[in-house]
Parts: sequence; C-alpha cells; structure tokens
Amino acid sequence: MTPRTTSENAAHDDAGPGPEGSAHEQATSRLPAPEPGSADDLRDAIRVLRIELGILNDRVAARAGLNPRDLDLLDVIDREGPCTPGHLVERTGVRRATLTGVLARLEGAGWILRERDAADGRSARVGSSARFDELRDLYREADAQVERVVDRLDPALRRALPEVLRALVGGRSPAGES
Repeated sequence: MTPRTTSENAAHDDAGPGPEGSAHEQATSRLPAPEPGSADDLRDAIRVLRIELGILNDRVAARAGLNPRDLDLLDVIDREGPCTPGHLVERTGVRRATLTGVLARLEGAGWILRERDAADGRSARVGSSARFDELRDLYREADAQVERVVDRLDPALRRALPEVLRALVGGRSPAGES
C-alpha cells in the first residue's frame, strides 16, 4: 500500500476503525510535500539523492569487489591526486588505524600505488593505479545521466548548482569531527 500524506490520514481516520487507520500506517505516513524551491525542498532532494547514490555505490563496489566505503577513499585519491594517509583520514573520516589495513588491502588488489616520500622515508603517498578505469566504466551510465540532465539546464543554473552544492559541503565540519 502506498503511504498517504498526513492530511489524507486525518480525513480517512474519521471513517472509523480499519487497517488504514492503524498505528503502523500512521507511523509510516508521509509528511506533506515541501514548498517548491524552499530549503525543505532542497533538503528533501538531497536526501533522495543520498539514498540513490548509496544504492549506486553499493552496486559499483560489489561489481568491483570492493567495500562501499573503499569508494570514498579511491574517489579522493582520484580527484585530488596522490596524497598521504593523513589527508585521507581528514577527507573521509576513516580512522587512521582502520585506514592502514584498508590501504594495504587496496594496494594488494592493485587499486592504489604507494610510494615512499623521498625526503621522509617514514611518510608515504598513495595514488591511483590503472585499475581506476574499471571504476570509471562502472560509473559510465550514471555519468551519462548527469550529462543528459545538465544539458537540459539553463546555463545560469548549470553554474549555480555546483556552487550551491559546494557551499553546502563547505558549511560542515571536516570529516571525523563532531
């Protein structure tokens, strides 16, 4: 059964007892749709997008033989270039002790390359390997969908949308902080 909005539940509850008025249905009823263009509308769209991206990432990770959280690390390495494990901790919130094992596993599977810092032999930098093309192939359909949507947008909105998203991300504390 499709959950009704709160107002639909209120109207139907006057009809008397029945399964539609049950506590379960009231608990699963949807809130009214937010006002188009409002902050609530944007929050709702972001929540939907978060879920859809989670599903996509789960599928990509499974097909690549990775854990979904590995994709966060690999994405930072791919987009930001070779970096230190400390940078990955800051950017992803993965605990340093956990990261050591994850990087060893990813290096063993050929996903990353680890190079010792010539100036400081205790430090290492991790970078992407040729296997990253496998991930790009797995994301190809989703990337094409982004292209199709962006191509239909007004040029001003094309410029504004990334700015809005970056502003939202910039407004949070760094990963790992409360």
